[in-house]
Amino acid sequence: MKSSGGSIVVADGLESDAAQVRRAESVRKVAAALARALELGVELVHVESLSKFGGPNLRLLFDDYREQQMGELKEHAAEMGVPAKPTFVFGEAVTELLRIGGRKRRPELIAMATHGRKGLTRIVLGSVTEEVIRNSRAPVLTMGPKAKDWKTDSLRPGASRIVVGTDLTRSSQRAEEYAVRLAKRIGASVTLVHCLNESFHPVLQTAFRTSRRTTEL
Repeated sequence: MKSSGGSIVVADGLESDAAQVRRAESVRKVAAALARALELGVELVHVESLSKFGGPNLRLLFDDYREQQMGELKEHAAEMGVPAKPTFVFGEAVTELLRIGGRKRRPELIAMATHGRKGLTRIVLGSVTEEVIRNSRAPVLTMGPKAKDWKTDSLRPGASRIVVGTDLTRSSQRAEEYAVRLAKRIGASVTLVHCLNESFHPVLQTAFRTSRRTTEL
């Protein structure tokens, strides 16, 4: 069954760090598997910051740099095993990804890796993934540094499961509905998870943190 979504957008950072390269490969693998299951194409997007080309002397390197990056994008697209279009954009990553996610014909989802930064590093560098998640009009699929490698047969009908965290309010409704729609299309099951403790008053949350009280829930 074909989807009404146009494509799966994959944010490819073209990273050089070995760990980040492996994570980017995993994201592309997941996106390709979903694209096959949903009969969609893939748009492989790299957003390059214009700040790299702020000096007048760097202008001479601009075209060669873009050609080199596009060559790497095309290689990644060719390796995905599904129709994939490489796109190279200059700008800020959050702005451009939100623009793509807000198109009239919105993508099925945006897939991207996250570095999983914490503390001061996260405050100083910011979090592109978090900003996209908070503001995107399209669903966002992310893969963090501790995610396990994707198994190629994970999307066989009946072999996959979608876990949805819900607070049982209208805030979770759209996520629940999308999970159910996606599960039907790929033959997956859905598990809804609700943490009872989160709905308690803070005083009760503290009271139920003891091991003896936890079993009473």
